[in-house]
Amino acid sequence: MVHIISYAAKSDKGLVRQNNQDAFHVSLEHGVVVVADGMGGHQAGEIASQVAIEAIKSDLEQDHWEAEGDEMQTLLKLGSAVEKANRLIRSASSGRPELQGMGTTIVAGLFRLGRVFLAHVGDSRIYRLRGNKLQQITNDHSLVQQLLDAGTFKTEQEAAQAGIGSNVLTRALGIEDQVEVDVTDELLEAGDVFLFCSDGLTSMLPDNDIERLVNHYYPDLEAAVERLVVGALSSGGLDNITVVMAQPEIEGK
Repeated sequence: MVHIISYAAKSDKGLVRQNNQDAFHVSLEHGVVVVADGMGGHQAGEIASQVAIEAIKSDLEQDHWEAEGDEMQTLLKLGSAVEKANRLIRSASSGRPELQGMGTTIVAGLFRLGRVFLAHVGDSRIYRLRGNKLQQITNDHSLVQQLLDAGTFKTEQEAAQAGIGSNVLTRALGIEDQVEVDVTDELLEAGDVFLFCSDGLTSMLPDNDIERLVNHYYPDLEAAVERLVVGALSSGGLDNITVVMAQPEIEGK
């Protein structure tokens, strides 16, 4: 069964950065959502995030495979699209000193077959709101998260007090020739809402504040996205902020 999505999106450069290296893309027709958070000097981060968006968009929005692919084929297709983005970023930076070291995080969602298929690399996040409860679906590829998973620290606050920076990534697109992409899928339920965001939101607002704001403004996705960005700005706006909220609907229901 085909899924379409209603959505709202907003991207802001924040209060400190000189430019916005985030990028996002949404296709209602193909049920695709992608958010990328670029990194690199000058405009390199902007280039990396845009290259990633275009690569994933071109791979996922091809009609010839959508009608035929099953769940496993769709997961493989999604993972391969992100791997292709990694190769293209590496190629774009090859031989260009000003682009050396550029990279980007990525979160991507594909709504189809009664499911949502998700891929991510880095510390941009995907959340699901179901029954007023916000749950983080992705697991950050960051040094802090790695230490939390290992039990070295119990909370992010403890890690910060020990001098561990929250923005140290363990995985990103464009850094190595090969990248490990986390992919997963799950059945959709009526009323599910998915939030895709860069860490410019989550580094400024704790999850309980995000949950409270989303619940307060739902079902007005535009208002919810606007208030989330305003909340991140009010808390300091130290990074670019990108938020996309998407609600899948079963066509014909």
